[in-house]
Amino acid sequence: MTSLGRILGAIAAAFVCAAGASGQTQQPVAWGSSCSALNGLGTARTKAMEMRRIPAGDPLPARTGLEARDSQPPVRGLSEFCRLILASTPGPGATAEIEAWLPYHTWNGNLLGVGAEGETAANRYRSMAAALTRGHATFSMGPVQHAGGRDVTPDILHEAVVALKNIMTAFYDSRPPRRSYWAGCSAEGPSTLGLRVASQYKDDFDGVFDAAPAGAAAWPGGSAESARQQLTAFVARGGRVLLHYGPADGTPRGAEAIAAFDQVARALPGGEGGAARLFVLPAAAACAADRGLDLGPMITALEDWVERGQPPDRIVAASIGEGRVLRQQLLCPHPLSAIYAGAGSRDDAANFVCRRP
Repeated sequence: MTSLGRILGAIAAAFVCAAGASGQTQQPVAWGSSCSALNGLGTARTKAMEMRRIPAGDPLPARTGLEARDSQPPVRGLSEFCRLILASTPGPGATAEIEAWLPYHTWNGNLLGVGAEGETAANRYRSMAAALTRGHATFSMGPVQHAGGRDVTPDILHEAVVALKNIMTAFYDSRPPRRSYWAGCSAEGPSTLGLRVASQYKDDFDGVFDAAPAGAAAWPGGSAESARQQLTAFVARGGRVLLHYGPADGTPRGAEAIAAFDQVARALPGGEGGAARLFVLPAAAACAADRGLDLGPMITALEDWVERGQPPDRIVAASIGEGRVLRQQLLCPHPLSAIYAGAGSRDDAANFVCRRP
């Protein structure tokens, strides 16, 4: 097996463990609508154009669209799902493809979008495979063709979410997704795309896992005050934001990122820690699952916060290598840090506590 294959297996296994730890179960369900019946569904500007049922265990077939620009993704061994390609045209000259996988028998009721701008197909599919293994219906965007110099990526993501909610309602016998999430973390680097969409389209997501903007000017709206105003509607309807920052994000302005987060988070409904929390990830790799850090527990923490009202006070992440857990790492919400308790292995998160340094 290739190293990438081992990584995929490790991440998928870790996501399954995380789902079990949070009390989530995947009940076999036989849904009524066929994959082919979804042709043309979506919205006026984003429609399902290609549909294909992928039997359990089959490799993902190559096609001439998204993965033609990259090497064939090594995706196989998944449960049965409906593979959809959506074409989105949010405005004149602006186009994008969205790929979605809808599980037939293991759906947990949620929708999870994954990825970051400019991400390769191989990395998109690795993230989607982990999400599908965990029971999510999942989707990701391919390269975006912009028009007129305006960045339409948030608009396309919004279109994708609305279209997929309509499609999933048809596919799952009139049952829309219970919750919708975005995880903007990839091997290509950090993404603030979900945060931007939450600030513009408050009803798209219930929870966003994204990179902490690298300073006040990088927040939606261009300032901490504008970001507060734009995110207030999202938070008021129950939305939660889980942000990450780490040296591996390639952002040298760590102090600026943290200071800007403090300004925005304190001003949101609920005050500091009430609706947005920041976790500083270890230097090993903030966004690169293939470099060792499994981010599944952070997604579980976001779900627990949104669905069970349990804000994350600590997260235990694992460093993966050669298909196994090499060490555990305790992640603490800002302004706390993981402090060694003074005894036991430093590779065991149980031997650390979260407190102010």
